[in-house]
Amino acid sequence: MHQQKIELEDKIQKQKIRYERLIEQLENAQSENQNEKNEISSARGEIAKLAEDIDRMKSRIQWNCYIFVDDNQVLIIADAFHGRITQWKKGDINGEIIVGDNGVGNRLNQLDRPADMLIDKKTDSLIICDRENRRVVRWSRHKNTTQREILIDNICSYGLDMDDQRYLYVSNTEQHEVRRYQLGDKNGTLVAGGKGQGTALNQFNEPGCLFVDRQQNVYVLDNRNHRIMK
Repeated sequence: MHQQKIELEDKIQKQKIRYERLIEQLENAQSENQNEKNEISSARGEIAKLAEDIDRMKSRIQWNCYIFVDDNQVLIIADAFHGRITQWKKGDINGEIIVGDNGVGNRLNQLDRPADMLIDKKTDSLIICDRENRRVVRWSRHKNTTQREILIDNICSYGLDMDDQRYLYVSNTEQHEVRRYQLGDKNGTLVAGGKGQGTALNQFNEPGCLFVDRQQNVYVLDNRNHRIMK
């Protein structure tokens, strides 16, 4: 991912140089000749497209990816920009799309800006924060299956984890809280935060990724407060 970011930044810089040169040419171009006017008009259209390309490439750099490694050393990546989950087995040159090969969207067979995820070993499925669709979803890892379901909806979440008793812990960046859910429960139980946005020790400011240890202690990335809370 770091190499891709460098390549994109290089492309952006080249496009910016080209953009600036075209702007300079337009500023110096003054002619009554119709053909030259047409060329100038075409150049303006090209400049507008270049500006869009630059913005689009900048956004690609900003969309982060979430990484998970399973017990078999399979690397699983949530590719937020493309709305999909890929897996890379040890020694693989190319990854395999395992979730979200239907493009970005809000249908049950699509994702939009997936964030954190985990593997539910009991069902051999992925549980995913489908953040722009405001839901937490479960997808089976078995090939040639359409088994998918919404576990929690109307939630903006960047982080989740599961404890040894299969309770699901999910952060909510809008409510500034973390809740614990039994699978099938839509409401959950408040375990941290929920006191509004703030800097106090019982508050969060956009909680993100989290981790639950064997003693059910919850560690939360408190994004805007630039700290990790227990």
